[in-house]
Amino acid sequence: MKKKILFIFMLGVFSCNILSCGKSQINDASQQLDSKSEKTISNDQKQNKEEFSSDSADSYPIVSYDDISTGRYNGQTVRIKCIIDRINVKFENSCSFSLWYPISNGYIYEGSATNSFHDVSPDSPEFVFLNAENGDIILYTTTIYDDGSFGTNNILSAENIGKEDLNKIYTDYKATCSEINYEDVLRNPKSFENSIFKITGSVSQVISEDSYSAEYLISTSSGYIYASWYDDELIRGSRFLEEDIVTIYGKFEMLKTYDTLIGNQNTVPQISVQFMDLQ
Repeated sequence: MKKKILFIFMLGVFSCNILSCGKSQINDASQQLDSKSEKTISNDQKQNKEEFSSDSADSYPIVSYDDISTGRYNGQTVRIKCIIDRINVKFENSCSFSLWYPISNGYIYEGSATNSFHDVSPDSPEFVFLNAENGDIILYTTTIYDDGSFGTNNILSAENIGKEDLNKIYTDYKATCSEINYEDVLRNPKSFENSIFKITGSVSQVISEDSYSAEYLISTSSGYIYASWYDDELIRGSRFLEEDIVTIYGKFEMLKTYDTLIGNQNTVPQISVQFMDLQ
């Protein structure tokens, strides 16, 4: 009887060793499979990252800002020309800047608030922007979003292809700014979305001025204008004082409701300033 019990016990131990060994082999095999999968995923990611090259950029069409505005290129990869301006290199591998895009009747401005790079590596297309000078023409490749929007947050390639006279751009831009029809803008603000205006008046109030932006209340013969300037103080230059006579050039953003000094509220057109000239 004891021999029979001992035999059964030894058989159980032997079976456990086999199961343990099998389990270990299964775990080893699973780990090897996971390792191979991770390598495969890593290789796939690397391949996808390297799939786009400067050579493949040539296969995409060069389009204008006007072309994109039609919606024809929504969701597509394209190349587009821009002129870089107001470069502010804050650190060795970081910068902010503004862009001018050619349009049919001049140029459209994209301010520094929407264009910035951080931790730029030398092998990236962003490095072309980091090393550009004001007035350089850059041709870059990007994908237009489905809603027609685009920018410099998804650059696939970039090259510096020439130089443009910024003073000519400034002159052309100012010439395309129309005089604001104050009442029409207040009545139908959506009809004037992204319209560019030229407005002359006096600085009624300096609402705020800091290192990165400034806001002013401009008094005109038709009413007040809320002027928001999103460039930093180095680009804005000398400060503006209350009662200064100025001409502002910029894009209509929306209607702005603000609190007056006497505690009331007032709703006026808000302009994103590109230029503010002392008269």
